[in-house]
Amino acid sequence: MSSSYIPDKPKTVAFEKVTKRGRGRPRKIELLPSNPVVAQIEKQREEYVSKNRLLKKLKKDPNSLDVLDQLLLDLASESANLGFERTEQGRNGEDTSATSRARITALKQMADLYFKKRDALLEQAFDFKSKRFEKLLEWLFVKVVRDSALQSGLSEEQINILFDNIGKKFDDDRWDEEAMNFIKS
Repeated sequence: MSSSYIPDKPKTVAFEKVTKRGRGRPRKIELLPSNPVVAQIEKQREEYVSKNRLLKKLKKDPNSLDVLDQLLLDLASESANLGFERTEQGRNGEDTSATSRARITALKQMADLYFKKRDALLEQAFDFKSKRFEKLLEWLFVKVVRDSALQSGLSEEQINILFDNIGKKFDDDRWDEEAMNFIKS
């Protein structure tokens, strides 16, 4: 005689909430933690995530340079932890190559972020299309350069030739790119 074994229906939330489906997409069924320990861990995780500085800054203003600052701080902290772990592994005679690779990756990411932030700050500081910058150039050339040229004994004709040559440099559409590259170097 063969007896067949039929298992009991599992007692999980997913099986208890099964209802007949009609048309359309089925509603999402929320799975509850399997035991109180998992529930406590999930609660601690939610609290930890809600206190995360990077997440707060991203929610507040994702385009802010403060986000890059926090990323740099977090990467530096992780890199320091990896450095400590690598030292301990070496002291205990364990292989340090994986930890070293992870730390090198973190340091490279920090360097990339640093240069992105520097470039963003420079672009904010030097807006070549702004009215303020136009006023600065006007003062510099009309007042400072013209007065200096006159005091140096250049004739009006020579000064006009000088300003024509300077004007040709600004007629090139890429002058602002060249200026920004010069500033970054």
